[in-house]
Amino acid sequence: MSERPRTRAVSLALSIVPGWGHIHHGREGLGLAIFTAFAVVGFAWINGRFIYRGDGRELLLWIGGGAAVAIWLAAFVELWLRSAPARVERDKTARARFLLQGMIAYLKGDWAAAEVDFRGALKLEPQDVEALFRLGMTLLRKAEEQGGDVGPALRVLRKARRFDLSDKWTWEIERELERLSPRRSRRSGAGRASDGEEDPTDGSENADPRATSAPEEAEAARA
Repeated sequence: MSERPRTRAVSLALSIVPGWGHIHHGREGLGLAIFTAFAVVGFAWINGRFIYRGDGRELLLWIGGGAAVAIWLAAFVELWLRSAPARVERDKTARARFLLQGMIAYLKGDWAAAEVDFRGALKLEPQDVEALFRLGMTLLRKAEEQGGDVGPALRVLRKARRFDLSDKWTWEIERELERLSPRRSRRSGAGRASDGEEDPTDGSENADPRATSAPEEAEAARA
């Protein structure tokens, strides 16, 4: 679970500005979407109230104001229901079940099932460090087995590190990130070489001529 301290009272108080309460409650994506929508309709209302003087001004004011109030009320009610103690406890139980099922699937090597379960846990708690770490490891094992890109695993592990405020998973995360970084560098170098860029390990015509002339001179000396 996310270790960032949060309380229902503070989240609801921050909801005076639509979206801020959701961000405090760990729903950053949803909170930013709500805040953006409120800002857009708010700008439309301000524009109609102080700037626009053409036809349809009253309609613009009514639509902008009504939409802003609707967004604020909907966001507050949604957060009120989401942060209710019974809902929090129910989500906690479901998240633990997803984690257990995901770990069982991971140990069986069923990467697809493990990914579904860990993503299910993250849907309930997007900042759950354990779920992020285990999802990152699942994506990594899947990429290693299928020869795919480790980029998605790298991004998930970095996100887990960002939310690991108590450093509970830091050692495991850093170990995997250090192991992945050289691999990404080698793969990037190979990609550049395949695109026609000079690769210092490639024995092409661009290589140092002394590297080939030295063996030939030694062979002539022995002859």
